[in-house]
Amino acid sequence: MRRSRLNALVILCIFLVCASCITTGERHEKDYGMLVTAVMNAPFAVKGVYPGDLPADFSSTTFLQVIKGKIPDNSFSELSHYDLQVIPKGRYYLLIVREPSTGTIVLFDYSCTFNVDGKVFESTEQYDLNHLELYDKCK
Repeated sequence: MRRSRLNALVILCIFLVCASCITTGERHEKDYGMLVTAVMNAPFAVKGVYPGDLPADFSSTTFLQVIKGKIPDNSFSELSHYDLQVIPKGRYYLLIVREPSTGTIVLFDYSCTFNVDGKVFESTEQYDLNHLELYDKCK
C-alpha cells in the first residue's frame, strides 16, 4: 500500500512538472506570435505618419510614439516589453527586437516587406546576427 502511494506521488510530480513545461512553452509561442503580429502591423502606422523618407533621427522612442494608438493595444503592449532598436533606411527601417533581460536578439525586420524577415527565436543558427544587412531585401 505504501509503495503504491509512493508510485502515485512520483507519477503526479512528473505530470505536474511536464504540464508546467508545456504551459511555459505555449506561453513563449503565444508571446512571440503576438510580437510577430505587432511587428507586422507597425510599418502601416509608420507609413501613415511618414509617407516619404524617415527622419535620420527616427528612434525606438519615436517609433513607439508613432505606432501607439495606431496598432491594437495588445500589439503595442507586447512590443513595449522588449528592447527595441530602430535604424532608419530612407523610406523604411530596420527594427531589432531584443529580450530585455539578456539583450539577445529575438527577431529583426525590415519594414519594407510584409513578413517578418528574421524570426531569430525559431532558429538562431539560421541568421548572421553580426551582418543583418544581408537580409535587407529593399536595397
